[in-house]
Amino acid sequence: MQKTDLFIKRIFDIIGSTIGLIFLSPLIVTCWFLSAWDTRSSGLFFQSRVGQFGKLFSIIKLRTYQANGQISTIGKWLRKHKLDELPQLVNVLIGDMSLVGPRPDIAGYYDQVPAPFDKICRLKPGMTSEAALKYKNEEEWLASQEDPLGYNDCVLFPDKLQMNLDYYHRQSLLLDVKIIWLTVISLFFSFSIKTTRSSFSTMQKFSPVVWFMVRFFGIYFIFVFAYNQYLAHYHDAGRQDPFSRSVAASSAFIVRLWQMEASFYDDTVQPWTWISISGNQVAYVNEGCNAISVMLIFIAFIVAFAKGWRRTIGFLVLGTLLIHIMNIARIFLLCLIYLQHPEWSKNAHDYLFPLAVYGTVFLLLVAWVKIGVKQSKMRADAVVV
Repeated sequence: MQKTDLFIKRIFDIIGSTIGLIFLSPLIVTCWFLSAWDTRSSGLFFQSRVGQFGKLFSIIKLRTYQANGQISTIGKWLRKHKLDELPQLVNVLIGDMSLVGPRPDIAGYYDQVPAPFDKICRLKPGMTSEAALKYKNEEEWLASQEDPLGYNDCVLFPDKLQMNLDYYHRQSLLLDVKIIWLTVISLFFSFSIKTTRSSFSTMQKFSPVVWFMVRFFGIYFIFVFAYNQYLAHYHDAGRQDPFSRSVAASSAFIVRLWQMEASFYDDTVQPWTWISISGNQVAYVNEGCNAISVMLIFIAFIVAFAKGWRRTIGFLVLGTLLIHIMNIARIFLLCLIYLQHPEWSKNAHDYLFPLAVYGTVFLLLVAWVKIGVKQSKMRADAVVV
């Protein structure tokens, strides 16, 4: 990977591990307490593992074995659901590990492999990988063998080496996101020794759908987070955000085109903007009325279903502009209804006009999918010819 890609991967690891530690901290603390109580120890397990470039580091896990060397009752449950590995988010945060990479092994394995597999040591060990997904129930695989150590050295480890070498050559941020998503999905399925390979293959078959969902929710989460920060910047200061204010201004302008007196002004207490027609306050605009939340869904879907960047950007610009125009039109019509038929205002606000905006988005999404399907058919025909 280039230095820029490595930097982006590191930023991704920092953000991912930080978010994981924040949101999973109640679960981690609970499992830590259960581990400490069940094993009669501190509940934490530290072991030296081989890291990037063969450098040893101390991995952090929840203890699952008692002092007599027997796995504890709760330890079995923690290991089954991989909860004992959650503290490794700390290893990721401090830079010893990555979210995605070959699983860290003890000395004598990855640090002593011949070329070309020695390239694997250039990678940071990870919390998950394609090999880890395939051999999620590795302990069961080994327990079913007469010679577990020999089976690991002759069968499992060579296969892991090849999978990790393939990852080395294919590694990218998008692939990491895909592997993380597959890992999360795999936690909700129960794999047995007989079904592990077929289950992994089945997940791979559905990977286009899964990958689309990863892109959609990932993009949407980033945009929503940025949008909330944008709103908080202004609302914490007790001010209306500029875009919502521009929506109110545009709506008042449309009213004036209909030869009616209209103006807009910010509320002195709440962070919203009033629209006044003929001296009467008829409606106010806040972040819920600017349609940005709807636009974010639209943008996330289009980008996740991208079909060529030039076409995608053009459709995004036209679609977002259409949603914006429809939103201003609905606010304009709502103002007229509030003014002339107030008894219809509630139903119009709650049902009719949201349907118009969301209906516009729905038609745009259908049109975009149709464009993508049409392109796929054209490419297929071209291959046949």
